[in-house]
Order: sequence, then C-alpha cells, then structure tokens
Amino acid sequence: MDQLLDKEVLSKSAAVEELYDLDHWAKETAHWNQGIDIFLSRYFTIHYEPASHVYIRQPPNKLCILGLSKEHAAVKSTGNISCKFFYESKTKGQKVKPNTVICEVTVDDQTYPILATVYGEVAEVNPRLLEDPNLIRTHALDEGFLAIIRPKEEDSSKQLKGLVDQNEYDAIINQK
Repeated sequence: MDQLLDKEVLSKSAAVEELYDLDHWAKETAHWNQGIDIFLSRYFTIHYEPASHVYIRQPPNKLCILGLSKEHAAVKSTGNISCKFFYESKTKGQKVKPNTVICEVTVDDQTYPILATVYGEVAEVNPRLLEDPNLIRTHALDEGFLAIIRPKEEDSSKQLKGLVDQNEYDAIINQK
C-alpha cells in the first residue's frame, strides 16, 4: 500500500513540475526583490512641497502619507537624529492645517519643524520612528513616513494644490 502511495505522489510531483516550470517563474518574479519603489510608484501618487522637501504619498483611498524627501537636510545629514510628535494616533479627530507643525525632527543641534502640508485629521503617526528615528534616513519613502492624514477634501486636485509631481520636483532639485 505504501509503495502505491509513493508512486502516486511521485507521479503527481512530476506532473506539477511539468506544468509549473520553476525556472520560468523565477525569471518572471525576479523583479519582486528589486525594492518596494516598483509597487509604490504603481499604486501611489507622490507629490512634493519643494520649499520644505516634504512629500505626500497618496494611495487610491486618498489618505495622505506624509514624509521627508531624500533631499531634506535631516535625511541627508549624518548626525544623531530624533523625532518628536505633537499629535497622537490614539486621539481621534485631531485636525491639522497645511501650516500646522505635526512633528519636529532634530539632527544634532538643528531642529526641523515639519508641517502637515494639507488640511485634514491625523489618522496615525509612525510609532516606529520613536524607537528607530533613523528610518527617516534609511527608508524615507516607505517605512520612514511621519504620519498619515485623512484629508479634509476628497478631491485630490484641491487637496494637493501647490504641490508638485515627481518630474517637476526633480527639475527643481536639478536647477539648484
């Protein structure tokens, strides 16, 4: 009986290998390990506030993910970094305006107030930054985000007025 089961398992295994070419799928999925940027650019739009080097990444649900661009002085610096939030995820309905200071990022003796950039409510601040503020530098565009803001306006063109897209931001940076 055991020999019969072993032969059946082997024949099923051979059939699966024949139908599912591992080499083919290894090539097809190789780009999955190239970084999260591929997926972020596909599913999220990104807008920048060029003067402060802050970004807003927006998924299809229109939440605003706030973070520092790679051009921000705090991200470029090599000193000791810390982050102090003025809002908490636990408290619902904390309203912010574009000029509201949502947190301060300090590098050595230099403190950078970070503005909310949009109208809305704080949905979440990134708790990981309290334990590992270096994520702001090492993963600025993903795990190192600062906060998630539920926008007041559902219309993105109104909400993100005054911000620039990636191409415009790159052009501004290259002019400097």
